Order: sequence, then structure tokens, then C-alpha cells
Amino acid sequence: MQIDLNAARLLQLHSLGLAHAPTKSASRSRLVAAIADMKILQIDTISVVNRSPFLVLYARLGNYPLEWLGEALESKKIFEVWSHEASFAPVAHMPILHENLADRKHWSQKNLQKALAQHGPQMRQLLKRIETDGPVKSSDFTRPQPPEGGVAKGAGWWDWKPEKRWLEAWFASGHLMVAKREGFQRVYELSERLYPGHPRVEKVEPNNSVAKSSLTLRQQFALHSIEALGITKLSWLHDYYRLSGRFTWAELEPLLASDVLRTVQVDGDAEPWLLAKKARPLLKRIASNTQPAPSYTVPLSPFDPLIWHRERVAHLFDFEYRIECYTPEAKRRYGYFTLPLLHRGQLIGRMDAKADRAHQVFEVKSIHLEQSYQLTDETDLAALAESLAHFAHWHGCAQINVHRVVDVKGLDKKKTARFLEQKIRAALALLTV
Repeated sequence: MQIDLNAARLLQLHSLGLAHAPTKSASRSRLVAAIADMKILQIDTISVVNRSPFLVLYARLGNYPLEWLGEALESKKIFEVWSHEASFAPVAHMPILHENLADRKHWSQKNLQKALAQHGPQMRQLLKRIETDGPVKSSDFTRPQPPEGGVAKGAGWWDWKPEKRWLEAWFASGHLMVAKREGFQRVYELSERLYPGHPRVEKVEPNNSVAKSSLTLRQQFALHSIEALGITKLSWLHDYYRLSGRFTWAELEPLLASDVLRTVQVDGDAEPWLLAKKARPLLKRIASNTQPAPSYTVPLSPFDPLIWHRERVAHLFDFEYRIECYTPEAKRRYGYFTLPLLHRGQLIGRMDAKADRAHQVFEVKSIHLEQSYQLTDETDLAALAESLAHFAHWHGCAQINVHRVVDVKGLDKKKTARFLEQKIRAALALLTV
């Protein structure tokens, strides 16, 4: 089957639940289903707008209470694990994700080996405390006092207190799991007490070799990745779960032979792409122009599955994205934590924003539109305005300020910013009545 790049792009949008705005009200079950569809939900703690997992779910559910995610974790519908970085995942995938931990060439595994070598007795004593006294969180432990005249620390992960590092090392190994979160702070519990009988990685000791994942395990990850994305190139496949080593066609041959996966040719690529079985009917509708065109406008998290693999999003959407929170302010081009803007199947730009919940003000510092995108009329701006009004309302903000709109072709920049702000405020006023 031969398709063009636009069809591949549309298929991925539909598969990831981003082609159309939610048609049903948000619910707890739909939140869990959204995570199951994506397979994994990456966790990030930057909260200048909102934490990434909440933003990813908002794009698929619309307005929903933030506490639902914590409730899903505490009720054991999802769990936390190192996967595509720290992630939430469906509990049904726990066995393969914990088995995969043993094969991760990731800093968390290196830290585990180093910590056990240096602090084995203290780490085992920490496990014994949890076994005896119950779950703990990092704040249950006192940070060592700085030397006289020194400065108290606690600036980030590089300055964790020893117990926090040990808790994270045991969590990375699968010995501890997250029972719940309190103020987004992990509460650690013994894995076997949370999930009796569930397999976890084998006990890891310093200098012991770790068995590699089997081919069958990698095939399962390949299948999950393609089912989430709908369609993808072979060279991008390993990134979805951040597996060590890229996939080969030989590894996927059993899945192709059994017709669980198929290949399609995408214009411009000599190498075939991989297509999920469940995505075939959707691709046929897209190819025959019987599938409704994307109509959704929404800000996305930088760690949305659509965005997180920069090469994939650049190829499919001609959208170069870089998160600049780790870039010195003077060298930032777009802003600290910019949100890609999805509009009717295109990534049209990015927004640098801040949600000031204390004062109920949503600040849009700037909106940069892509050089390749041109607003045809005020209809596109009105759709963006309505989307941002709903977004600000979800953040508990009753007021919105738009400071700059950059790179607007065919429209006056200052007038565009004023028009957008007026439209947003009008829509927001209706939502906050």
C-alpha cells in the first residue's frame, strides 16, 4: 500500500487521540482508558503552567479534576515505573515493564549499582524500616545540616538527600513502588505488599550481571509502541519505551509473518513504515477521504507522545521543537517551557505561558507561529482564542493577558495580540459566569 506523508500524519493524530476535541465529558474511566491507549504517560515535574502528565490528559479529556490521576494510581489502575523516563502505565503492563528494568542502560540502574556498592547496609535498613513501619516519602527524612556558615541545599535532583537517592534506587529496581502521591511527592511502599504475587525484577546486587530481555519481550514493546502511534518508521520504534538498541527487521519478522503488523510505503521514503493492525480501517478511511479532517485546537505538553521524539515530529509535522528550560535565559529563542500549539492537524507554533493560580491570571508571554504557517483570516485566531480560554479556565484562571504574538504573516502583530486577547477574555467570561 502506498500513502503520502499527510496520511501518515493524520493516522498518528487519530491514533494518539488528538484529531478531534473530546466529544464526551471527562470521567475517571476515560482517564484510565487514555493512558491505556497511549501505553505510557511520561512524568515531569515542571509546573510553570501545569505538570506534563496533567497537560497530556487535558488534551485528550478536556476539563477534568487533577486529583483523578492520583486516584487512579492509589486505586491501582495505573502504576509508576521507569519506562520512557519516569512514567505512569497500565497495571496490566507491569510484568513486562518491570522485566525490562533489568535491561535498562539508564542512569537509574547505574545509580542503583553505585548506591548498593557504597551504602548497601543503610539501603537495606531503609527497606527494613518500610517493612516494619509502612510507606515513607522523602520528606519523612531530615536533610543533613550544612556546615556553619554554609548554605542550605535542596536545589534539585542533583542535591537529593541520601534517603531520597536510596528510595529512588530501590524504586528503579522494582523493590519499591509508588503507593500514592501527596502533593505530587512519591509515597514509597514495598512492591510485594502493594501487588502480592506480581513479578518484579530479580534482586540486584553489586557486580552481578543482569539478564537481557528476551526477543519476545522486545516484540511486545514493539507492538505496544506501534499500536499507540498507529504508524511509525522502524528507526523511531525503540524510542517509545526508550529501549536499548534499535529494532531490526529480523526482530519483527514473526509479527509481520503473523500479520499483526504490516508495512506500507510512504512517499519520499525508500524504507517501508510499520502499520498497526487496528489502524488499518482508519488508514483506509483517511486514504479514501471518508475520515473527518482534524478539527482540534489545543496546547500540548512538550512531553506528549506526539511531541517527545523530536525526529519523528520534525519529519511528520515539519516542526522543530526544543525545550529551553535548561538553556540560559539570554540564549532562549522561544521561552522557558513552551507548549506546542496543535490546530486542525498542524503544529502551527508554540506558546510561552505561566499560570498564576494565586492571582487567577493566565499569562501568555508570547505566541510564536511557524514561518510556514499563515493565518488566512480571523477564524483561525478565534479557534485558538476559544481553546486558550478553556485552557486558562481549567487552570482556575479568571483573567488572561496576551503580551506578544510573533511571526504572524499577513496580519499586524499588535492588532493580532489585541484581537486574540479580546476573544479569549470574551470566551473566558462565559466560562467563569
